[in-house]
Amino acid sequence: SKTTKTQLIIWWSFRGSMIFAMIAGAMRPTYKLTDTLQVLANFIGMFAWEIFQFMPKKSFLRLLPSYIQNFSVVLIFGASFCGYFLNFYYDLVWWDWMLHTLGGAGLTVLGYEAAVGLTKKSGKEAPLSVILLCAAGFSFMFGTIWELFEFTFDQISLLGGTVGDAQHWSLALA
Repeated sequence: SKTTKTQLIIWWSFRGSMIFAMIAGAMRPTYKLTDTLQVLANFIGMFAWEIFQFMPKKSFLRLLPSYIQNFSVVLIFGASFCGYFLNFYYDLVWWDWMLHTLGGAGLTVLGYEAAVGLTKKSGKEAPLSVILLCAAGFSFMFGTIWELFEFTFDQISLLGGTVGDAQHWSLALA
């Protein structure tokens, strides 16, 4: 009830392209299982807002507005479909920088909405300065977690005998 038909169509259009990328990527001669796993993880991330709606009614995550998913679906599409599948990470040298910048901005907005949701849930008001500080801290925390995930994904894939490239650090891997 918190989303429009247009939003659902947009979300599923982007999700459909991710399904296509998983299938078409598996048919490439240079196929690696880590490629599919990376796209699959991003595909699952496109359902974050819906997953939040399954949480208990008292959870502040249910108070996040659906527009958050509009932004995240486009960002995930840009990272996974355009960046990985269409090879923008290597064809456009500024692509990774742009996605990190937009991701940081998006995480700041998400942090802001989470702080607002917490104040609504508690029924208490918080000064705007505190909410903005929470938003910046949220962005920093999840940005750091993301970078640790990319690094760890690459290290685990090395142990499995393949070369992961979640951090896009090597043009030789392109």
